[in-house]
Amino acid sequence: MKINPAFILVVFYLIIGVVFAAPVVDVTVEGASYAILVNEKVWFNSSALILRSRGKWFSSADGSLSVVSSDLSTGNDVWGFFSAVTLKWNSTKSSDIAFQTVFKSYRDFPGIVFEQHFTSGLQDAGLHQDDEILASFPSFAKATDSSKLYLTFNGVFALGQVGRVSKLDQNHFGVGNGGPIAFWDPSEPTTCIVSPVTNFMTNLHTLSPALNKDLAFGIIGQINDLPNNFFHSTMFMCGEGMNDTFSRWGQALQQYYSTKRSTPSPTDMTHPLNVLGYWTDNGAYYYYLTEPGMNYEDTLLDLDRRLTEEYKLPIRYWQLDSWWYPKGINDGVTLWESTADIFPHGMGYVHDHLLGNKTKSFVLHNRYFAPDNDYIKDFPFAIEEQYALPLTVDLFKYIMKKAKSWGMSIYEQDWLSTTYLSMKSTKNSTETSRQWMLNMDRAATSLDQTILLLSLIHISEPTRLRRISY
Repeated sequence: MKINPAFILVVFYLIIGVVFAAPVVDVTVEGASYAILVNEKVWFNSSALILRSRGKWFSSADGSLSVVSSDLSTGNDVWGFFSAVTLKWNSTKSSDIAFQTVFKSYRDFPGIVFEQHFTSGLQDAGLHQDDEILASFPSFAKATDSSKLYLTFNGVFALGQVGRVSKLDQNHFGVGNGGPIAFWDPSEPTTCIVSPVTNFMTNLHTLSPALNKDLAFGIIGQINDLPNNFFHSTMFMCGEGMNDTFSRWGQALQQYYSTKRSTPSPTDMTHPLNVLGYWTDNGAYYYYLTEPGMNYEDTLLDLDRRLTEEYKLPIRYWQLDSWWYPKGINDGVTLWESTADIFPHGMGYVHDHLLGNKTKSFVLHNRYFAPDNDYIKDFPFAIEEQYALPLTVDLFKYIMKKAKSWGMSIYEQDWLSTTYLSMKSTKNSTETSRQWMLNMDRAATSLDQTILLLSLIHISEPTRLRRISY
């Protein structure tokens, strides 16, 4: 029997289409209630909408929040053609509330977008809580399906935590878990992710106390006020399997922010991401340790000579950890420069005396700034008892420009989660944390440097930055 090659090709494409076709994601809306469907099966039913204003809770469950109109529309955005349902809300108990929720479902994008629009802002929420949100949209009622699992990213190092959807664990949600959540059924190929699209640093997914521990998404309750026309967006999107879905998720966010992976050309043999380097970070032999009778300057230059000449290792960069700069209150940075006991002749001297120095560079570690740092007199900071946070791009430009002259190619910012969780100012404003990340990125962009972010809770954040290494 002779088989037409064209027939084989058609069958191949049909099979590929079946195996790799994106799941169909939809939402049904009835009054104030809604359900999320994946491949025509209900994955989640909605919980109530709650909103905090003037020190009080308003809720669709008790009638203090109600839908006054429902509008249908269509449009196009970065993910293509969408159909939208806009619900306008108000309250008979407060004339201050003018709030809208929007559902967007897409023709060619396997997801739904949930938008919160604070038309008249939000005043005096009065919560000041890490485990509660200002408004819950979306929010999911407790699930009884014991087959579905979830994955969150928890704590200082964003470690994966897995549990059953029918038994959500409060320790896997809240202020220490600012990234995406993945949901899946092990018996099916589909994985779905719920993730913020905007306000990465001040978004929250939590088992809301005001919703009797139903899962809710929104802005963190530490914030007391929101400006007029404030906007927050959350996506629910699906793919086939964990890898495919996370890849689609990252690409979707980068598409939204018009960013791309800051990956060097494979032929660029000067960039640290492509070549062999030597690290002195926590766990390494020379972490806060020098050779006997030597300072760090002599230790590094001697080690560089031995690795290059004796062992013939093509070391192309050196990572210098937190041992190289002075510290003050709470072991925070006071001056991001080396001292005479570390590098007697300075960082530039060390770089210039590395063998083959024109092909070598530094990856330089930084941590949080101390409240008694030397830069406070020249640059604005948010200063708290144990930490200080730069408020403008100027400080980052200043230190990165200096470090570039010493041979830095990557700025390594560590202790991000500790800084975020320990400071109030990172969580009581929608702008402070956002600008903190953007200012680092803007400084690196202006100086053609790369940023390496460590211990970051909000793992969605790098998708909107331009100079991040992956």
